[in-house]
Amino acid sequence: MLFNQIVNLRTKIVFRHIDFFTLGQTEPQYDGKTISIDLSKNANVGRTYVHECLHYIFPEFSETEVLRTEREVWKSLTPKQKFFIYKRVFNRRYRHHLE
Repeated sequence: MLFNQIVNLRTKIVFRHIDFFTLGQTEPQYDGKTISIDLSKNANVGRTYVHECLHYIFPEFSETEVLRTEREVWKSLTPKQKFFIYKRVFNRRYRHHLE
């Protein structure tokens, strides 16, 4: 199941302001797998995290395919799995700052 691939993906998470339309983005130019999430936007942070993880898991997917897969994955998650995603995002252990 994709949930296992997402939670086993070791990522660094950065909270920062991103351009007007972007909720999150991958940051491949930094060491390892880094995901930036903009908390100033009214968006589901868990879904944003899942979306960005899917970009790392399926680099060949177009944005449309990632959006479709994200929607399917999010709908299939149990409340406990969603809680685990949020815990992963907001756990201090996973917070890092870009330099």
